[in-house]
Amino acid sequence: MALFPHAFFTVLLPSGGVVPGTRAEGTLQIQVPEPIPRAEQVQLFFRTQAVAGYGSGKNRSVYRRDLFVSPLTMDLDRTKPLAAGNYSFPFAIDLPPWLPPPYKGNDCSLSHVVEVRIDVDWAIDPKTTVAPVVMMAPVEATGQPLATRSPAGFHESLVVDLTLDSNCIAAGEPLTGQIALRSGHGARFDALTIAIASMATIKMARGDRRRGHGSTIRIPAEVLRSGQSVPFSVAYNPVYVPPTFRNGFIDHDVFVVVEADIPWAIDPSFELPIQVLPAGSRIHRAGGAGPVGAERLVRLAAGMAQATGFAQGRLPVLVEGMVGPVRVVVEDGPREGKIGLDIAFQFPDVELGTTLRPLGMLEGFRQSPLLPSSLAAQYLLRVDADRARVADEALKTFFAAVLSGFDAASELRLSDHYLGVRHPLANDGSDAMVELARWTKARAEILASAISALPFAPAHAAAAPAWTATAREQNAFLLPHLPAIHGITMSTRIVGGEQRTIGVSLQTHVDGTIAAELDLRGAPLPRAAWGELEKAADLEGLRAVRAAFPRIDVHTVEKVTLEGAPFAPDPRTLLTSVELFFWWLLESRGERRTDAPYR
Repeated sequence: MALFPHAFFTVLLPSGGVVPGTRAEGTLQIQVPEPIPRAEQVQLFFRTQAVAGYGSGKNRSVYRRDLFVSPLTMDLDRTKPLAAGNYSFPFAIDLPPWLPPPYKGNDCSLSHVVEVRIDVDWAIDPKTTVAPVVMMAPVEATGQPLATRSPAGFHESLVVDLTLDSNCIAAGEPLTGQIALRSGHGARFDALTIAIASMATIKMARGDRRRGHGSTIRIPAEVLRSGQSVPFSVAYNPVYVPPTFRNGFIDHDVFVVVEADIPWAIDPSFELPIQVLPAGSRIHRAGGAGPVGAERLVRLAAGMAQATGFAQGRLPVLVEGMVGPVRVVVEDGPREGKIGLDIAFQFPDVELGTTLRPLGMLEGFRQSPLLPSSLAAQYLLRVDADRARVADEALKTFFAAVLSGFDAASELRLSDHYLGVRHPLANDGSDAMVELARWTKARAEILASAISALPFAPAHAAAAPAWTATAREQNAFLLPHLPAIHGITMSTRIVGGEQRTIGVSLQTHVDGTIAAELDLRGAPLPRAAWGELEKAADLEGLRAVRAAFPRIDVHTVEKVTLEGAPFAPDPRTLLTSVELFFWWLLESRGERRTDAPYR
């Protein structure tokens, strides 16, 4: 009796491997060198097993689960020995479609084996195992461009924009895309790394995720600090990063992991899943990935400018422009790893002595009756009673109009000439940004209307028609409560064909006197003339001007203020004196108006 019978096994399967969801047909060949008595069966098992280990040493535990077992048996004639010779047994196994490819990860694996044995009574069974090649079938899919951004809290100042050319790739195909810094260009970091990584989830045990093999590229910080997008390509070995699969035992996903390499600190990272399809899959691209970084901001700014009529700014300014007397500046302003916009509204000084600040921890008992109720619990608003020339009811209406619609703002700053808004962004897609630009323009229009609606003081009520008419005639902006007129323009053409222009604002002070603020950027004051004005010289061309405005203050060659005029019920009389100063200015520059008389 042979206790150790011998046999040699060969398992023949398709050369390209077997495919889940199909019938695997093969042949078992057995070579028996000498007769084997008591041989009862030839057994063949196709087995898929998942293994995951935990811990080490005496505390180590290992989970083993069979995903799929397909046994095949062939009975032999038990009445006589299995004769020496060569035997061939064809077989077929129906493989389930969810059968995964082989996988080896971090202390976990999925393996396929074909186990073959001859069952011999009262002897050691001759047997062997063969690892079949299991290949997932190619599929057809549509790949979509994928755009993402580092999540809130990723880093105190770094915000990373990332786009992938496709959210799915075929196994072995490189991962391509673009990366850029949205903010944090001056932050301390050495590089950003982009990795494509295998990730196994041990569903059959504790549900933990284990990062396996992958491939990583490194993009130095110097390349990224400009804010321009940087294209990248990550190649990897498909043996170590197999396709995405699910089976309920060990699920496999593929992630793109972006990590900031920060010296002497914990490196922050974020990840996003992609789908890796079997090798040979056909992927239909649904268009290219959009731009990132500065290029993306430029395109967003162009759309915002087109929708509002604002001018496209120079980054970080997205758009800027005028809405009546209100200058609007919309600036990209990510902070603390979160994206947002800084919106500034600059307008003529309303001279109310406005102070707005967040409520302190111990100031809950302080009230702000002029604030809208939605903001009263967050901010403290005060107006200087000695400066304000408007009744409380009118002020309440004014601030309600100016501050309404900003409940979602994370920060508000308000003074007599400026409103600053920090607007957090949950979505900075093209449509959302265009809509926000339109909303900003509408807020500027409301602000301008609110200023125009402030009432004339009772002492100046009789002058209201003349001041209103003057502002309308000059296509300028009236602040009725002061009163003041901003945005007056005076122009003339000089000999030679060039045009000279100055800007004029009439402002009523608290003491009742009126000042004319002159913007001379279009016709700067000569240095010699500046010296004459500082000496208070009795200049012939300025006698009529000084009769209306006793004092002339020169701040720079581009800014002069005519001061001290008594309140004028009709401001047109003051504009005549301002015009005389303009003519004198041209003469001091050695320029002659085309309509000036010859002397």
